[in-house]
Amino acid sequence: MIAIPLLSLVMPPAQAVALGVLLPIPLNLFILAETGIRRSGVRLELLLAAGLTALPVGVYIVKLARPGAVEVLIGSVTLVLVWMIGSGREIFKGRSALSDVWIGALCGVASGSTGMGGPLLGIALLRRSLDKSGYRSALLLFLLVLNVWTFLMLAFMTSVHWSLVQPLAVGIPALAIGLEIGRRGFQRVEMRGLRRLVLALAAAGGSIGLLHGVLGFLRH
Repeated sequence: MIAIPLLSLVMPPAQAVALGVLLPIPLNLFILAETGIRRSGVRLELLLAAGLTALPVGVYIVKLARPGAVEVLIGSVTLVLVWMIGSGREIFKGRSALSDVWIGALCGVASGSTGMGGPLLGIALLRRSLDKSGYRSALLLFLLVLNVWTFLMLAFMTSVHWSLVQPLAVGIPALAIGLEIGRRGFQRVEMRGLRRLVLALAAAGGSIGLLHGVLGFLRH
């Protein structure tokens, strides 16, 4: 939610989305291997089926959109997510199979077009009475499958290929260092303050990305 708007400022949107979904994959695998897969009470198969079915729609948006349009979308989605988290509004109220299909499909489109399907699902699951380990396990599994499929779709339908080797070579070690720093400093940081900082950084990145995209859209 912080990285992708900023990445879209320095590389084409398709590459920014592809890099944004690739970088978390090793982290997700590491955490799942360390903690294991827990029962969560979430209809994960239904969410994934809907998400994977709708994902190509998001990728087509990236492929067909005019210059600047995807950056506007990324910035807008980021700001909406910040508002949803910060306000605590319960947008996804339903818990039926139909609501899970709707949530999964929305996450799939968001993942394919902006790389941010995970935060949407995270917000939806937070409103449900899940234990912490079950919530994390369901979210990580969903993210892992959706991120891998998003990258494969982007690689097949756009020009994302070997151009990501250099950013990945830098990004994965940086992510590992950030993970270790986060682990060591997590218990020393007051959670409310950390939450405000993350939301502020995401809002700043989303605003800058939105403005940059609008200017790029107008130029073309």
